[in-house]
Amino acid sequence: MNVLALDAAYGQASACLLCGDGMHGETLSDPAPHSQAMLPLLERLLVAASMEWEAIDALALGVGPGSFAGIRVAAATVAGLNAVLDRPVLAVSSLAVTACQAEAQGPVWVLEDARAGEMFTACYAGMDAIVDDACHAYGILADWPPARYASHRPPPGSENWQRLELMLDRAEALAAVVRHRLRRVADIAALPRAATPAYLQRSQAERSAAHG
Repeated sequence: MNVLALDAAYGQASACLLCGDGMHGETLSDPAPHSQAMLPLLERLLVAASMEWEAIDALALGVGPGSFAGIRVAAATVAGLNAVLDRPVLAVSSLAVTACQAEAQGPVWVLEDARAGEMFTACYAGMDAIVDDACHAYGILADWPPARYASHRPPPGSENWQRLELMLDRAEALAAVVRHRLRRVADIAALPRAATPAYLQRSQAERSAAHG
């Protein structure tokens, strides 16, 4: 099965193309806006695999939580492709990808600064969630026992926690999480043709309107 996956929840976009047991992946270093860089990124993976778009069997999307802009552009890119390809779309947690980057044995928390006084949290073990993705105020860490965690942007209050180094390139981690999730899907063809972003946090416009 050939699966093309994209995630842009944290920093530059990452993508991978799973071809049977093989994988082609890349994390952008190009400073160009996501909207200009994502499609060329995916096209480079196809060229590397000597593959045409029609050979793709399924798509996968890192649905967040994370950067509003990155998730939105990635979701729009996948939706645009699928308007033509009409393939099943697998949704994966972007926090699961971050946990996988740590390459640690046993439970690993993910604590990502969401700004505006909030953070995204989850706990993963073996790429399975043992505490689901959520959004909390910074202060909740004072009520939780310190543990190991992975992060791109550590939130305030995490100073007593043990931050793990992100050892694995994000494209490789994305590939590992997608493979893991696919093994748990009974009927890939029955997956939806779109994935819903997991924003979890209200946008700045929504917060401003609530206080208006």
